[in-house]
Amino acid sequence: MLHLGVSVYVIYALIACILVYTILGIRNQLVTWFRCVLFVLRLTGPPVVPLFGNLLSVRSGTEFIKFLIALRKYERSLLGLWISVLPAVGVGDPKHIQIILSSTKTAGKNFFYEFMHTFLGKGLLTKNGHEWKTHRKFIQPCFHKRVLEQFIPTFKESSDLLVEKLSNKNEVNITTYINECVLNIIHCAFLGIPVRDQTAKKSSPFNKGQLVLLQRLIRPWYMLDFIYQFSSISKSESNQQLTLQQFVKQTLDSRRKATNKGKMCLLEYFLEISEKHSQFSEENVIDEICTFMLAGQDSVGSAVSFTLYCLAKHAEVQEKVVEEMNRVFKDHPGISMESLDDLVYMKQCIKESLRLYPSVPVIARKLVEDVQIDKYKLPAGLNVLISPITTHRLEYYYPNPHKFDPDRFSSENEATLHPYAFLPFSTGPRNCIGYEFAYLEMKTMIATVLRNFKITLPRDYDLEPSYRVTLRAKGGIKLHLIPRQ
Repeated sequence: MLHLGVSVYVIYALIACILVYTILGIRNQLVTWFRCVLFVLRLTGPPVVPLFGNLLSVRSGTEFIKFLIALRKYERSLLGLWISVLPAVGVGDPKHIQIILSSTKTAGKNFFYEFMHTFLGKGLLTKNGHEWKTHRKFIQPCFHKRVLEQFIPTFKESSDLLVEKLSNKNEVNITTYINECVLNIIHCAFLGIPVRDQTAKKSSPFNKGQLVLLQRLIRPWYMLDFIYQFSSISKSESNQQLTLQQFVKQTLDSRRKATNKGKMCLLEYFLEISEKHSQFSEENVIDEICTFMLAGQDSVGSAVSFTLYCLAKHAEVQEKVVEEMNRVFKDHPGISMESLDDLVYMKQCIKESLRLYPSVPVIARKLVEDVQIDKYKLPAGLNVLISPITTHRLEYYYPNPHKFDPDRFSSENEATLHPYAFLPFSTGPRNCIGYEFAYLEMKTMIATVLRNFKITLPRDYDLEPSYRVTLRAKGGIKLHLIPRQ
């Protein structure tokens, strides 16, 4: 690897023009690209390689996470980054992040999310502009606290089933069990499939969906649609999308015909929206459900598994959580909105785990207008990369950043924290619409596990975080279970 000077980039730019023209598809985008190139050349950043940029540093999921964490050595500077021939700026300081994320007029989703259209469909996660704003407005009431409360019995039933499956187990790969529990929850809450209806879930393609974003990015030629469409991973991705959409469509048709629909689910709410608003078609319903099913699966499963890992590693913190649960469930027996709201210290632990191991380690945006950040004027069209796993480890905001310390998120300490220094669900107008749903779900699962088991780490177990669009533990997280009396 080497640092490239301006003269080398002249040659680099000429070679890249054809690629850029093909990727961006619009002639006048070349002017925008040159403006972005000239800007990024002014910035410091990690070493790059012609035509590959920084991609050779991130050839695997584990390498990518190490690369992101290492960026904290640049402290709070703007970083020059290259995604093959596409220039980008890395923004890590919360003050700068706020400028980017606080307004939809400043930045929109970039090509990262367009690459996910084939798999996810065009849901809230990947949409931009007026359509995103309209759909967000329609869907937001579905995540009001009144509505969320009715999903708590589903969280509890699936968590109880989780404990049943863990009974008589000694050492387990907890990731496998947690992911299955989350799948049970989202199939029931989003599609109306009962938690214990294992037959229906076995036929669900959401059990094995896989996003290939990183595989596409580390092969620059796959950024060209006319090449990518002939690849085996493109065909596999298209088949996955079709299978997912067909499954949701079949479930939708079945619920329309059913006389006894059982529990209310998100699909029903979306169908009601579709009946009232022509801008929210049946195709939109299917796309949004696919997005929620896929995004809600990996992100929550990851967060719960990493939180249990942190609690197993820090026995004194785990016991404080158990003590809090004993007090709360004495006042509010069972899992309810009241008891979950009162698990304050547990939420601090979840947040601290999400600080160290954020489910979404990279957020990407594209500037829609010039933006001033300190002495720099970032040009419209520039790709911006924000890495929560980097920002969450800046010592200026989090002293001793590698230490697991839930007290960082006590009410007193959190009040002094910059509002854009904690980004597990993004923040600003495009934050995760389902974050309250996720916290209730996570609290229920963690509380149910800890009421039944003391958890520890197996001897010589080493955690290796890896990237697969969400943060995962390579090989899963292993725990030792000790039944509680």
